[in-house]
Amino acid sequence: MGERIGPGASVTVTSLETSVAPTARLEAVPDPGGRTGVPVRFQLVARGVRVGTAVATVRVEASHARAVRAIARDEALTVDAWQMVTGELKDVPFRHLPTAEEIGTLKARRDIAPDEVLTDATVVVPPLVKSGDTVAVTVKVGSVEAKGTAVASGSGHLGETIRIIQRSSRRPLNARISGPGAVELIP
Repeated sequence: MGERIGPGASVTVTSLETSVAPTARLEAVPDPGGRTGVPVRFQLVARGVRVGTAVATVRVEASHARAVRAIARDEALTVDAWQMVTGELKDVPFRHLPTAEEIGTLKARRDIAPDEVLTDATVVVPPLVKSGDTVAVTVKVGSVEAKGTAVASGSGHLGETIRIIQRSSRRPLNARISGPGAVELIP
C-alpha cells in the first residue's frame, strides 16, 4: 500500500475483517474510492487469482505536500504556495502523492484551500507511464530476474497496475508501474 502513495510511506492496518487465511504472495487491492483512515473494502488476490475480500482501516503516515495559502484553479504551484510535511494522511485516496520534485512543475486542477493535502485530485499530475509508451519490463521469479520491453496500453502513476502488450506475441499482460517508463510484471 505504501508504494501506491509514495516512497517512505508508513502503513498500519488498525482493523481487519476477512475470512481468507494468510496466503503466500497475497495482495490487497483497495476499491477505487478507498481512502486512508476509514473502513475500505479490498479485493484479495494470490498469484493473480481473486481469493476473497477484506474490510480494513488503514492508517498512513508519509511525507506529503500541503497548501500554505489558498491556491486558485490553474495557478502554477510556486514555492510560496506549498510546503512538505510528514504526518498522518487522513481521508486521502490510496493513490500517488506528488513529490517535492514534481510539485514545482504542476498547476492546480481546482481551487485549493490552505492546509489541504496536494493530491492528484487537487493538482494535475502527469502519469509516469502513458499509453503507447515503450516500457522497460522486469520479471522476478524467486531469485531470478529478467528484463525486456513492451508497449503500455494504459497510463498511470507509481504502484498502479496497467496492461502491457508484448511486441512479439501481442499478448496483453498486467504490470505494476515501478518508475518512469518502467513496470514490473505481475505473475
